[in-house]
Amino acid sequence: MRITKVKVKIGNKKEMVLIDRNKDNGLLYYEKDKTNKTDKILPEKKQDSFNDSVLNITISRKGNQDIKNFIRNIIKRKETDFPSDIKDIDKILTKKFLKDITFKTDEGKEVSFNLKKALEKRDSEELNKYKQWVDWYIKRRSDMLKKSISNNKINSTSKRHEVLQYYSANISRYSSLSLSCRYKCPLPRSGSFTPF
Repeated sequence: MRITKVKVKIGNKKEMVLIDRNKDNGLLYYEKDKTNKTDKILPEKKQDSFNDSVLNITISRKGNQDIKNFIRNIIKRKETDFPSDIKDIDKILTKKFLKDITFKTDEGKEVSFNLKKALEKRDSEELNKYKQWVDWYIKRRSDMLKKSISNNKINSTSKRHEVLQYYSANISRYSSLSLSCRYKCPLPRSGSFTPF
C-alpha cells in the first residue's frame, strides 16, 4: 500500500500526501499544510487501500463472483444478503480463511471464527466476528504504519557521517588529505571504513 506521494480526497479537492523527516521523528502532511496529519491520514483517508488489502488477504483471484462481491460489501460495511449460490468456497477463500482464525480484541478478549463455515451455514453471528477481525486488522496495520512513520527519523550518527566528520576535523589539523594522510591520520575507532 502506498502512503506518500498519493492524492487523497479532502472535501471537494484532492491533496498530495508527503512525508517529512527530522532528527526527532517522521510525520505525514498535506502538500499545502505542513502540520502533522498522520493520525487523520491513517486509516481515515487510506480506508479504500486498507479495504483492498483485507480483500486480497481474504479471497483468491478465481471463483464465484457473487461471493467475492458479498465479501467486498462486508468489508466496506454495506448491508447485503448472503448470495443465493454458495459453492466452491475452497477455491475463493485463501488458505488462511479456510481454517479457524483467532485474534484478541482491544479489551483482551480472544475471538475465534471460521469464515468458510460462516458462509456455508449462512451464519451472520460468525460473520460479525469476521467484521470485528477486519476492524482489528485495519487498526493494527494503521498503528504499525504510524509507528513506522514516527520512527522514520534522520539518523545523524551513521558510520558514514562519523567518518566524514572525523576526516573533516583531521583535514583542518593536517591541512590536506592524501594517501600519506592515511598513515598520519589514525582511522576512526570503529575501523570498519577504509577510504583508500
